[in-house]
Amino acid sequence: MTVKPSWSPFVAFGLSMSLLQAPQLFGADTAGWREIKLTGDTACADGSPFSIFVHEGTSGNLVLDFMGGGACWNAETCGPNSSYFRRRVPDVINDYIATADGIYNRQHERNPFRDDTHVVIPYCTGDVHWGMSDETYAVDGSDDVTILHRGAINAKAAIDESLNHLSQSPDKVFVTGCSAGAYGSIWWTPYIRRLYPTAQMAQFGDSGASILTRDFQKNWLSRWHIERSAPAWIPDLNPNERDLSDLTSDAVYTAISKANPDIHFSQFNYLNDIVQRWFFAAMGGQQATWAPQMRLTMTKIASQAPNFNYYTAPWDGHCILPFPEFYSASAPNDGLMTFTRWFDGLIGRDHAVNEPCDNCAQEP
Repeated sequence: MTVKPSWSPFVAFGLSMSLLQAPQLFGADTAGWREIKLTGDTACADGSPFSIFVHEGTSGNLVLDFMGGGACWNAETCGPNSSYFRRRVPDVINDYIATADGIYNRQHERNPFRDDTHVVIPYCTGDVHWGMSDETYAVDGSDDVTILHRGAINAKAAIDESLNHLSQSPDKVFVTGCSAGAYGSIWWTPYIRRLYPTAQMAQFGDSGASILTRDFQKNWLSRWHIERSAPAWIPDLNPNERDLSDLTSDAVYTAISKANPDIHFSQFNYLNDIVQRWFFAAMGGQQATWAPQMRLTMTKIASQAPNFNYYTAPWDGHCILPFPEFYSASAPNDGLMTFTRWFDGLIGRDHAVNEPCDNCAQEP
């Protein structure tokens, strides 16, 4: 049976779905989630408090999960009326669908993480969890707006807090994120490896291919000051040795994968992802060119990093881990491995394949 994934109408405005309502999870499993407020220099874009959500498990394994929710990089996208991102944790939590499923359904017998400690890291800073800068943007016709791009500060504090919710060092660590959270998952995996050096680790970027325009890279990426949070111990990502303003997805994944050969890295993308194409257009790109660039990027990373695998699915959805389709989605053609089988292999390490969706149709 072929299933086309459903998605929230909020996704059409570039905002990935949220899964929680403080302090509990919506949907299939509302018990056991706790909101933990973090202090120090952590903050959301407007200076409001930052918090994380934790469900403690019994397996001895850990899931670190970076949420999505758009991005902002200039006066238009960061302005007070912007629909490009959310700037407070309650906004991130309350604006989205009320039916968490997929890996959040801890009652589902096929959920491989149902007994794991699950740490959810909200996203309210517009910088894909990479930023470390308070920036002021000149907004025409109104007062300037200051955005606290503290995604990196929040992420590090959240990851460090995860140590307090485990009775012992985890046997397995699964690092993931949907949409903007996918970028957080790859960027912070090297740091997480340092905290848990003996754990079996896998990283899964869900619908975050990082196809960027040259204009965004040269003129706007610098506003987040990602050089301040980069894993400088990895030579190809050391800001003292290279200019990080021209970073591409294949460069990030290749550098981190090569530096951590014992970790399994991966990406999932829909061929006609409506949200990623929408953001690409907001950066000045042509939507019709997004899919070919995404395909090329996946192929390039896989050719350079043997511990990286990817799965490209048909349709125009966005993210798969939070949806019931995590369990039910199947391919429209016989040549494509089902996502569930592919994912089981990813986390079980019993096979390593790439699924490019060669026979899938690209939207015009």
